[in-house]
Amino acid sequence: MLQSINRIENTFGDKLIKSNFIPANATKDVFIQEHIFMMQFGGPKSFNSMSPTYNLIFSTGKKLGGF
Repeated sequence: MLQSINRIENTFGDKLIKSNFIPANATKDVFIQEHIFMMQFGGPKSFNSMSPTYNLIFSTGKKLGGF
């Protein structure tokens, strides 16, 4: 999470305002949660060019969760 925050801040010049750490039971669950959260905020740019996220592609959680 911290690596992604640093990469986004350095690449785009946007500073993080708030972050949440949500524990999960397994790596698979983390990716599924990531996909769900990403879609709540517009999805990746390849899905929605107007998305406010910096994600360019879907999370691995899309496939793992059967979405």
